[in-house]
Amino acid sequence: MLVFAVLALIALGVAATVGQMPRFGLGVANSISTSLGIRLTLWRLALDTIGESFPWGIGAGQFSPLTEGVPALVAAGLRVVHDTPLALATELGALGVLFTALLAALILRVAWIWSWPARLCFLLYISVPFLLNDMLGFRIVHLLLALGLARVGSPKVELHRVE
Repeated sequence: MLVFAVLALIALGVAATVGQMPRFGLGVANSISTSLGIRLTLWRLALDTIGESFPWGIGAGQFSPLTEGVPALVAAGLRVVHDTPLALATELGALGVLFTALLAALILRVAWIWSWPARLCFLLYISVPFLLNDMLGFRIVHLLLALGLARVGSPKVELHRVE
C-alpha cells in the first residue's frame, strides 16, 4: 500500500507541474486544494463510517446516502469515497479489506511480469485511481489487468532464428 501512496503523490505532483490538472476556471493551486479538500471530507466520512460499521460494513453502494448530510459534498455533487481501499472497507467491511489486499496483490503480480519501465508506468498509472478515485470504475484498468494476467498465464515461447 505504501508503494501506491508514494506513486500517487508522485503522479499528482507531475500532473500539477505540467499543468494537466483540470482548472475549472481556477488556478492550479486552487483546483488541487479544492479537490484534496473535498477528498479529505469524503475520506473522513468513510473512516468514521468504518469505525461505526466494521467488520460488517454498510453494504455495497450504500455510501452515497451518507454524503447527503454533508453540505460541501452535496454542493460538489460527489457521492463516492474516491479511494478504492476506503470504499471497499466502508461498504464491505472486513470482506472489503480482504478484497483490497487481493486486488493489491493482483496489481503487483501483473506489474512484476513487465520490464521495469513498463512496470513503473503501470504502477504510476494505476496508483492514482486506486488511491484518489474509484479504480474499479475505470475500464482501462480492467483491460490492463486482463492483459497482464494473460501474459502471466501464457507459456514462454522461445524464438529460433531460421537460417
